[in-house]
Amino acid sequence: MRSLFALVVAVCTFVVFSPPVQAQSTGKHPLFDRLDADKDGYLTKSEIQKQFPSFTNAMFAQADADRDGKLSLGEWQPFVREMKARRQAGGL
Repeated sequence: MRSLFALVVAVCTFVVFSPPVQAQSTGKHPLFDRLDADKDGYLTKSEIQKQFPSFTNAMFAQADADRDGKLSLGEWQPFVREMKARRQAGGL
């Protein structure tokens, strides 16, 4: 019983004194961070279109792998790499 109480106290202390969890990146992908206007760690279509008006619904759908209506850094990076590869290959 004492060890259970000690565990509960330790977990509560960790939760109370831990720094808040950040949603995503910051610092690892400067373009992503700049586009993320509300700094929630995700990009919305409107955040991207403010800087890139030609960013289409189809492009957003292609990048939004989990279809949640926002792009994580993990979705953004492969999309950017693919767009760069297409451009270098003359496909854009």
